[in-house]
Amino acid sequence: MHHRCCTRSEIRSRSVTTVPWMRLTYDADADAAYIYLTDEALMPGRDSIPCDAPDGDTAMVVLDWKDGRIVGLEVLDASARLHLDLLAQAVRAVE
Repeated sequence: MHHRCCTRSEIRSRSVTTVPWMRLTYDADADAAYIYLTDEALMPGRDSIPCDAPDGDTAMVVLDWKDGRIVGLEVLDASARLHLDLLAQAVRAVE
């Protein structure tokens, strides 16, 4: 069965839904953010796959996969790559 993908205008017209378990951490010293896409603990055994940046860009984003699902994203140079209002809401990473 084939599912139709939404158009950009359809996506824009939908109301915003918050996901209470999705969280973002930010380490200002490393300028790195991590976006958790699951509420499950991220145990060792994930596959981390770097993504190619668009031509002419040096962005570094790494997708973390576990059991065939994307469980998180790491964004390096986060202050230049993510909106500052998003980073302001992030939990500060602790060592």
